[in-house]
Amino acid sequence: MTENNPYAGFWKRFAAFVIDALIVYVFIEIFRTFFEPLIMEPIIERTQQTATLHLSAMMGYIIVLPLLIVLYFVLFESSSKQATLGKQLLKIKVVDSQGEKISFLRSLGRTFGKILSAIPFLIGFIMAGPSQKKQALHDKIANTYVVNKDYKPGDPFPLLSKHMGCMVSLSVVVGLFITLTVLTILFGEKHVTKP
Repeated sequence: MTENNPYAGFWKRFAAFVIDALIVYVFIEIFRTFFEPLIMEPIIERTQQTATLHLSAMMGYIIVLPLLIVLYFVLFESSSKQATLGKQLLKIKVVDSQGEKISFLRSLGRTFGKILSAIPFLIGFIMAGPSQKKQALHDKIANTYVVNKDYKPGDPFPLLSKHMGCMVSLSVVVGLFITLTVLTILFGEKHVTKP
């Protein structure tokens, strides 16, 4: 961290998000492996006992799994580490407007704010690039900041130069263009013309 820039940049935050997404994906796969056989059991072969087990497995899938994913983000970011595992690896953390650790409720609000950040086309996440204080929409909603790990409470939250925001915005736009182009090539419909 430089003295005048405590904020974690867009790409650093993005890399932390990718790490967290991989961790959550592994957890989901383990969870799915355990519950899927219970859910996928043919209806004809179900007894009263297995039907109850099936219903419990469905409830686990529908309620417990999303709850555990939310708790992953909320508990880590409101802990003394102030960061998920991905953020810890990238040496960044989440703080409130005073630079202090955020509460469980603020972390919960921030996590649910990510739903708004994702709609539409992840624009709320992309806002962190050009934002003067590198805040995504969910950070603005919860009044939080993502800063480098060595940031100390009470250190100022300076405004960055406008040129830095423009450079980051341009990087984000170019990155999105490249990503969308690659996705279109990989998953786009192939039109075959008949002779």
